[in-house]
Amino acid sequence: MSSNRASWSAGSLGNWDGRELTLNARDVDAFRASPYRRLVLRLILEERYGPVAAWGPALKREPEIKMLVTIVLHGSATAVERIISLSGEPNRIRDLLEQAGYPRYPARS
Repeated sequence: MSSNRASWSAGSLGNWDGRELTLNARDVDAFRASPYRRLVLRLILEERYGPVAAWGPALKREPEIKMLVTIVLHGSATAVERIISLSGEPNRIRDLLEQAGYPRYPARS
């Protein structure tokens, strides 16, 4: 695996219909460094675009996806919370975060 690819478990967002969404080195470092942000990113992207396995058509929205990646991986805690709040299912996402052992509303920064 090259250093600019990340997977949900070890740092690649994966391959959909033969296309791969890649992350730059800064994104990969942030992705690997924060299990919380990694989970938020997965939940937000799956909520918006469906299961990862069905993402072929979503990659047509790559600029939008990359914007979400940037906000979730590099934004302040307040920005991450805002993305959660603006999602279609914020309570479900917060429930899943809480089930994973994270606070429902993490400290803001």
